[in-house]
Amino acid sequence: MYNPKVKNIHKNSKTLNLRQAVGVLFILFTTLNISLAQTKNSIIIDRWNTASRTQINDTWIDTLKGQVLLHQGDNFFECDTAVLQNNQLQAWGKVILQQKDSLWVYGNQLNYNGDTKKAYLQGEVVLVNKQQKLFTEQLDYDLNTKLATFNTKGTMTEGKTAMISDRGVYDVNLDQARFYSNVQIQDPEFLVKTDSLYFNSKSKEAQFVSPTIIQYKDSKIYTESGIYNISNRQAVFDGKPQYLSPTQKAKARKITYNGDLQAFNLIGDAFIEEKNQTAQADSIVYFEKSEKAQFFGKASLKGEQINARGDTLYYDKKTKTFSSVGPSVFSDSTQIIQAEETIFDQNTGMGKLKRNVFWQDTVQKVSIRTQNLDLDKTKKEFRAYGGRNLIAIASGSDTIYIAADTLRRESISTADSSKILRAYPDVRVWMKDMQLVCDSLAFAEKDSIFRFLGRPIMWYDSGRTQLASDTLFMYAKNKKLDKIHLQQNATVLSQKDSIFFDQVFGRTIYSHFEDGKINLMEVIGNAETVYYAQDDNKAYIGVNHKLGARMNLHFLDKKLQQIRFYTQPEGKFIPIQTADHLGLRIKTFQWHPDWRPLILSDILDPSKHRE
Repeated sequence: MYNPKVKNIHKNSKTLNLRQAVGVLFILFTTLNISLAQTKNSIIIDRWNTASRTQINDTWIDTLKGQVLLHQGDNFFECDTAVLQNNQLQAWGKVILQQKDSLWVYGNQLNYNGDTKKAYLQGEVVLVNKQQKLFTEQLDYDLNTKLATFNTKGTMTEGKTAMISDRGVYDVNLDQARFYSNVQIQDPEFLVKTDSLYFNSKSKEAQFVSPTIIQYKDSKIYTESGIYNISNRQAVFDGKPQYLSPTQKAKARKITYNGDLQAFNLIGDAFIEEKNQTAQADSIVYFEKSEKAQFFGKASLKGEQINARGDTLYYDKKTKTFSSVGPSVFSDSTQIIQAEETIFDQNTGMGKLKRNVFWQDTVQKVSIRTQNLDLDKTKKEFRAYGGRNLIAIASGSDTIYIAADTLRRESISTADSSKILRAYPDVRVWMKDMQLVCDSLAFAEKDSIFRFLGRPIMWYDSGRTQLASDTLFMYAKNKKLDKIHLQQNATVLSQKDSIFFDQVFGRTIYSHFEDGKINLMEVIGNAETVYYAQDDNKAYIGVNHKLGARMNLHFLDKKLQQIRFYTQPEGKFIPIQTADHLGLRIKTFQWHPDWRPLILSDILDPSKHRE
C-alpha cells in the first residue's frame, strides 16, 4: 500500500483543457464542502481519476472512478469505483480495505458504514492478517471490535494447512478463529473433520470442541476434545479418544501425538489390539516409523507369539526384540522369562537377563534361577552367573536340582552340535532320594551321562549311604537313574548306627539301579568289604571283613542279599564283642553328613559349602 496523499493533478501540467478545468473546479468545490462538513469520523477522499457530484434533496452523492483512495482515521479504502453518500461508502472493483498497517481485506464489492465502522465485502473476499489468510465469498468485518464473520464457506490458511467451514468468526484482536458446520483441517499429513473448531493464530493451536475424526495416512483418530499445534505438529486428544487403523485399534483416557517423532502416547488405561495380540498399560508410547513400543505401569502383552507383563516393557515389532526394566514376565510357545531387566530378540533368540532371573524351557522341562543369564535360544545355549545359580531338570517323576557359581550349556565342539551342561565351582545337587556335592559337573545330553569331578560325594537312602571317589559318573535311562560309576578310590559307606558302618572299597565300583532302587554293585580292583551281620532279631552278631580282586553285591529292596567273589577272597568273620570297629574302617573312610544338603535351599546357601 502507499501513503495516502491527495493526488496532485497539476504535476507535470502546463495548460489545462476543458475537462481538466472542470475536474479542478470539482476538487476545489468538493474540498471546500468537505472542509466545512467533515467531522473526526468522516470518510475522506484522497485520490481519484474522474469524479462527479449530484444532489438529491439535501444529500450530496459523490461518484469516484479510477484508482480511488479514501481514508477514515487509520483505515484506508482503495477501489476502481466508489460512491460516497452521508458517510456511507459503496465500492466496486479490486476493493482493498486496510486497517492500520497489519490487516488487509480484498474483495470485489464493499458496503461500509462510516458511522458504525462496519464493513460488508463480497466476491472473492480475502482477509490477510500477518501470516493468516481468510478466503470467503461474503464477509462482515467490524473495524471497532476487529471481528470478521462469514456465513458462506470460508477457508483460513496457515502455511500448508487450511481450515475450512460453512460459518465462522475471526477475532483479530485475540488471534482467535472459530469455525462451525462441516469443519475441516486439510494438511499434507492429515485431514480433520468436525462440527466446531477453534484456532489461535498466535499459538498455532487448533482446538477440537465437538466430536472429531482425524484421518492420518490409513488410520483414524476419534476424539470429542483436544488440541493440535500446526507449528510443532503436536496434538493432545483427551475426549474419549480412539485410534483405528487397518491392523490396529487403540484407546486411552488421553492420546498425544508428536509429529516430528511420529510418536503416539496413550495415557491412562491404555489399550491396543492388533490381530490376535493385545497390550495394556497405564501408558503406551508407540513410534510409527520404527514400530517400537514402550509400556509403562502395569503393562501386559498377550498374543500368539508373545506374552509379557511388568512395570516397564519395550517391544520392537520389526526386530521382535523384547526388553524390560523392573520385574517382568515374558513367555512364548517354548519358554518363560522372569527378571528385573530383560532384553530378548525373538528373531535371533538372543537374550540378556539380569537380577532375580527365572527362565524355563517349557518343552525340555528345564528351568534356571540366577542373577544373570545370557541366552541363545536358537543354539539352545546359556550361561548363568553371579551368586548361586540353580538349574532344575525334570527327570521322570523326579527333578534334579543343580546349583553352582556358574552354569553353562554349550556345544561340545564346532563339529559336534550336541550339547553339554557344565557347572562349576562348588556344585551341589539335590533330589528327593539323592544328594551330591563336587567341584565341577558336566552332563552330556547325547549319552545322558553326568560327570562329577573334584572330590564328588553322593548320598542316598535318606543320607544313610555315602558314595565317594575321585570321579563319579551317573547314567540316566528313560529319564531315570540307571547306573552310578565310581572311578578311583571308590568308596561306599552305609551307616548302621553312630559307630557301625557297612563299607565297600575298590578301584572302580558300578552301582546298578532298577526303578530307582539299587539291585547290583560291581566292585573291580582291590575290592574290600566290611559288612555288619545281624540275626533274625536284627541284633548285630559280628563283622564280615573280605578282600578280593572283584566282587558283586546283590540287593533286594535296598538290602544286601548276597556277596559273590570272582576269586577266593581273604578275610574273616569277627564276633561283635571282639571287633575293633575303628580299626576295621577302610583306608578311604571319611564320613561327611555335615556336607550333605538336607533340603533344597541348602544347595543355594553360600555358607553351607564344604571346606
